[in-house]
Amino acid sequence: MTSTRRRVGPSSERLFWAGSLVGLAIAGMFASARFAGQTVSAASGCDTSTVDWGYEVELSPGTGAYSLAGTRFDRVPPGCAGARAVIVYRDDQQVQHRSEVVLVAGLVDQLADEVWTAHALTRASWGIVSGT
Repeated sequence: MTSTRRRVGPSSERLFWAGSLVGLAIAGMFASARFAGQTVSAASGCDTSTVDWGYEVELSPGTGAYSLAGTRFDRVPPGCAGARAVIVYRDDQQVQHRSEVVLVAGLVDQLADEVWTAHALTRASWGIVSGT
């Protein structure tokens, strides 16, 4: 009697998408940390490192890839609430969109469909606008 063993694991497509999502998250964290370090948070009284924020990610019908569809600010401390901020969205090549928002807890900057479906947006960063 012979036994045949076959190793079953995740498909290469699943591994690709899992790797893409992990790469997207890491790139975003790195970019936001770099951008936050360049902001005028000390002058504004807002410590940007205390703001909890993340991405809205969707599968783009235009590109067939996952794309950032916006950002969400879950926790905004009192020192940052009401401050004007700029959010910069990038693909692998360049900046594709800029949004200006007023920070409040629960804020969602949802991009227009024609922005996030036309490009595979992979990074976002934000910072306080000087003078706020």
